[in-house]
Amino acid sequence: MYDPGGSSSSRPHGKEELQPEVVLYTASASASRRRARTSAESYALRALLRGYGLAVDVRDVSRSKAHRCELKSLLAARGCAFSLPQLLVGGRLVGGPDQVRQLHQAGGLWPLLDDAPRPYRAYLCEAHRRVGSAACPKCSNKMVDHGIIEEEEE
Repeated sequence: MYDPGGSSSSRPHGKEELQPEVVLYTASASASRRRARTSAESYALRALLRGYGLAVDVRDVSRSKAHRCELKSLLAARGCAFSLPQLLVGGRLVGGPDQVRQLHQAGGLWPLLDDAPRPYRAYLCEAHRRVGSAACPKCSNKMVDHGIIEEEEE
């Protein structure tokens, strides 16, 4: 399994270190030739992952040669061409925006992200496997709170 170490963010010691890290490889808008599309896709993926309540380590391959090499080796091992953005969960390459969107729509993304750290509240409609705010836009049912947040003591 690929070790996603080398991140600029520091991970806390203890239990959270064993949980899968969620990494989004992207390029800054000013560095991308296809900047409008890449930037929009990166923003959409970040918004989707935030809807799941996830903490995402965003790695800008245009600013870090090490991150670019990491992504190139991951894609080469899978026989894929270099493209951005790409999502990595727990050392496993999930794919680009199309693959992530398909997984999300089919309900397959939630199980992959099940053990990932969630510093934000996540709401899930059990009937439609949709994430988002407190009411499902498809059926208006109240979504189940899957947030993992310790309440501050007053």
